[in-house]
Amino acid sequence: MSARKVTTLTELEPFPSNDKIPVYSRDFNALVDAVAGAKVYKALIDQSGTDAPVVTSAGGDPLINTFGGAVTYSYIGIGQYRVTFPAGSFPTLATKTIITIGGHYFNGLAMFHISAATINSTTMIDIFVVDEAGNPAEGGLYYHPFTVETYP
Repeated sequence: MSARKVTTLTELEPFPSNDKIPVYSRDFNALVDAVAGAKVYKALIDQSGTDAPVVTSAGGDPLINTFGGAVTYSYIGIGQYRVTFPAGSFPTLATKTIITIGGHYFNGLAMFHISAATINSTTMIDIFVVDEAGNPAEGGLYYHPFTVETYP
């Protein structure tokens, strides 16, 4: 493979071991610039009944927390939970934030819970969980991966 600078998302030559999977790359400097100043929070969370969600990864600690302070969870109502981050975590609506929250498949039975999250202040994210019929649901966060990333 010849050396070349990749400046846009470009399909590269496949790996020799598998000629069916395309490999993609971006300009390395652009990736470094995008990540500089980023903040990341990653945890597995679980919730049951009317309890607040709890972090179940790493002995109750998040897997990653670069926000610089404690992150707490609270129960708001059926299927609604609040996550509070350190002061100024989301300084403006223009803050580029990616929130990812997973789903689950329990004991071989499909238990469809749809999870969504939204930023509602400079420190808070609300999580909403509904069942397959669209009704607010308890217990829908079962070892869910929860990730928040902000970029300047």
